[in-house]
Amino acid sequence: MPSRPLPLLSDLARSERQVYSQNGEDGVIRALLDAIGETNRFCVEFGVGDGTECCTRVLVEQGWSWLWLDGAAAGDDPRIHQAWVNAETIVPLFQMHKV
Repeated sequence: MPSRPLPLLSDLARSERQVYSQNGEDGVIRALLDAIGETNRFCVEFGVGDGTECCTRVLVEQGWSWLWLDGAAAGDDPRIHQAWVNAETIVPLFQMHKV
């Protein structure tokens, strides 16, 4: 059950807030979570690069569990799994990482 009414799409644009995301997704994700509530506090993101500019980093810093994937994972960050994500690889990747 939502904790408050779901935001309209036009309201989401007003919720944009950039912390680590490229285009204000940090605020949009927070607005959606405020509306629908949080359950298992686990997030998945594809294409995180080196992890410095991604949409779920704020959640990770707030104690969420996560799976970060990037096909060309840069650097030596053990939190980022190198994998190309497409229609054929997504289910096996989720199974491998117990998502």
